[in-house]
Amino acid sequence: TLNGQVTPLKIEGHQIVEQTYLAKDIAINLARDVPRFLNTSGRAIVRNEPLAIVSCGHSLNDQIAELRGFSNILVCGSSHDQVVRKGIIPSYATVADGGKDDKGNLSLPNKETLYLLASQCDPSLFDQLADYSVEMWHYRGQAAPDVRAEEELLNGEPSIAWGSTVSLCSINIAVLLSFQHLHFFGFDNCYSEYGVAQHACEVAGGYEYEKIPVTVGPDKRFFISNMALCAQIEQFFKLIEMWREWVTIYLHGDGLTHHMVRHGEPGLSEFVRLA
Repeated sequence: TLNGQVTPLKIEGHQIVEQTYLAKDIAINLARDVPRFLNTSGRAIVRNEPLAIVSCGHSLNDQIAELRGFSNILVCGSSHDQVVRKGIIPSYATVADGGKDDKGNLSLPNKETLYLLASQCDPSLFDQLADYSVEMWHYRGQAAPDVRAEEELLNGEPSIAWGSTVSLCSINIAVLLSFQHLHFFGFDNCYSEYGVAQHACEVAGGYEYEKIPVTVGPDKRFFISNMALCAQIEQFFKLIEMWREWVTIYLHGDGLTHHMVRHGEPGLSEFVRLA
């Protein structure tokens, strides 16, 4: 509130990793003889079976038993090693971060997993996964100031995805993998009770943001979040609007995102369901 009046929340996002740094890594990785995700043939046009998309929110550890029931599992960034430690081998692993530390979150690779790495990832991550199944994709709007400059940087190869996090990019990737029923795990967008932990495990290269209080719904349920997580929620709902005719999303757990859906527009339940 401002002077006793309720004002809309305005979120302004900024990249953590500079464009010049990402462009350098992209130039190195473009020269690699790595299959391009968009050029890989033989995938189904429509898949009726569900896909679990796993983020690294604090509730993930409470949902492992339910996650075991999925045949198709896509882990996002830092959730990879935690899922593997629990004895679950993911079908896919998406990585979008440009920092060198991120490879510490993929220290337990598997031959059964297809690793979908953004070209802006540090080259050392490609080297680390050289003996595993890897396909590369280009993260749209990250390393160049405009569309023309991006086309030049990528040697004309198409870019995909939109959003500030790998979890959001994974919605676009899931659609390109032909999945329509997307089950989100660990997508809390808030800290655990009393603001103790944001993630389900220690995250290599993670950033700590200033915590902010959030209340949702007529019951004024209280959450602790941060601006990066709030931006992710805002973009999540924009993606739902974009893909609403193509996908149905199921949220597992009971975090900030879930409560916003619970008390949001009634029509939202047609596209986002609480599992």
